Amino acid sequence: MSSSLVRTQASYTGPDTCGAFGSPTTINGAAPVNQSLSTGCYEYTLTGTDNVGNTVSVSTIVEVDTSAPTTVGLAFTGLSANAVWSSGQSMLYIRPSAGGTFTVAGSSTDDQSGISTGNAGWTFATLNANGGANFGET
Repeated sequence: MSSSLVRTQASYTGPDTCGAFGSPTTINGAAPVNQSLSTGCYEYTLTGTDNVGNTVSVSTIVEVDTSAPTTVGLAFTGLSANAVWSSGQSMLYIRPSAGGTFTVAGSSTDDQSGISTGNAGWTFATLNANGGANFGET
């Protein structure tokens, strides 16, 4: 029995998009642990061969992104009468003696691995009761 491990590399062509993979490089010795890879896409293919020459291969793509995304920007919408966003102070004010709702959306970019998009809606009942535990995500 024998096995071989090869790695091919590609550059990002857009957020979370790998370009064409290049020529394979055989990895000898110990398993590839903490190789300090640079930003890019890497495809690892492990091939096993039995004693009569039958082979089977399994591949996986690893995406490496060593740069941080841009600073997150927040946008508040759907504010009830008891929630106020002050863009000048970058502060959300809620009235703790009454309930209400708001939605916050975060935005950022990352040219290599991309950013998962999403937003969270929040509701709050009076915060004067139950030790403030009435604040929750929807």
